Amino acid sequence: MITKTSKAIFFFKYEERETEEESNWVQYHKLKKPGEIYKEPGNWLTITDMDTGIEFYKFDPVENIPVLTNTVGNLY
Repeated sequence: MITKTSKAIFFFKYEERETEEESNWVQYHKLKKPGEIYKEPGNWLTITDMDTGIEFYKFDPVENIPVLTNTVGNLY
């Protein structure tokens, strides 16, 4: 699960335990980035910030964390 605040993007995974009461969501990664998130088809994640530009991430299939692959700077 991916959630967003005004200053960061948080990545959570669900950890199952012996009972449902012990199972919960655990934060496993955090990007200190403002902006909007767009989930693209496949393993792509796009983060846009009007001040800095656009960043493209691809999820690592083993670690399941986003890896920065490309950036487009804001030229204005």
